[in-house]
Amino acid sequence: MKLFSQKSSEDKASDSQSYSFNDFNSLDEISVDETSTGQDSSPQLIVDPLRDQLFMEIKKKEFSREAEIFKALGHPIRLKIVYGLLKVGGCNVKNMQECLGLHQATVSQHLIHLKSRGIITSERQGLEMVYTVNNNWAKCIIDNVEKNMKDPNFR
Repeated sequence: MKLFSQKSSEDKASDSQSYSFNDFNSLDEISVDETSTGQDSSPQLIVDPLRDQLFMEIKKKEFSREAEIFKALGHPIRLKIVYGLLKVGGCNVKNMQECLGLHQATVSQHLIHLKSRGIITSERQGLEMVYTVNNNWAKCIIDNVEKNMKDPNFR
């Protein structure tokens, strides 16, 4: 399955400048204006304070919590569990086990992983535990995965 499409020549032509992660290490660097014209083939150098402010904001972001959510959802079985829980609204381990065709211990281990990351919660209903998704990030990710699966350009 192809997750990222190649940029078209139009997209590449419209990109006036690209930055690498190394650009974030030095905020006093000078940006390059590639739209300069004239006989000299060297690019014109300009100072871009807005870019520097943006880089400073990006450097301050941790993204630790978000990375944990992506890691937790980075396994196909856990994606299936969260997807299924969102579709049915809640489920117990036995039903998940039957649906996924896995051993109860395997499903339980994945549920523990998702629960410890704050993606799902459980509630006792009689003799069984019913699991539900309670994380908006996870809901958003699953919604986007589902939309992209319907996209004919998504491979």
